[in-house]
Amino acid sequence: MGGRRTGVFLLAAALASGACATAVPTDTPGLSRVREYVLAYDGPELRSELGYRAAASRLGEEWLLLKLSLSAARGALTTVEGAGIRVRTPDGRELPLIDMGDFWGVHAELRIALDQMDAWGPPVARLEGAGRPCTEWFLAPPGSFSDRPYLGLDPSSWCSGPLVFRVPGGVQPGRWVLMIDLEESDVRIPFVLGD
Repeated sequence: MGGRRTGVFLLAAALASGACATAVPTDTPGLSRVREYVLAYDGPELRSELGYRAAASRLGEEWLLLKLSLSAARGALTTVEGAGIRVRTPDGRELPLIDMGDFWGVHAELRIALDQMDAWGPPVARLEGAGRPCTEWFLAPPGSFSDRPYLGLDPSSWCSGPLVFRVPGGVQPGRWVLMIDLEESDVRIPFVLGD
């Protein structure tokens, strides 16, 4: 059993180092581009992976859809509250993550897009293989009881799921910023939609 666990650890470390080697640094400290629509953030409290392909393909629509994967930074125990997550639009508005009632109300409208982005599936790049998955998220499909107002994270596990924001006037091209307020730091992940 110990040899198998060591092999799994070595494989996870090799995958993580391979992903790091291919990441492209950005102008934001701790942020790197892993793929065309995937950004990875490594900070003092939090490691995250943001996928925004669905958002890029839905310009003009009322709902901004993102996929976020989270894990605590090495040596940290981190709490992320859904109420501390919002997005800044290109025109400077700050929009909150929608609540469960709103999400259940629009789930049927968004179901196909959520399925296409594998919304509750594993991380798409760096955090995959970085520990055990958790079963909770801020938003859960109707009939599910895995929604949580907050997530308690540690470095040996990851949580992954959709972020949904109502955008009055529709999703516009330009520079967006995902904002996550933590106990001791603030995470800001800029991403660009459109040309």
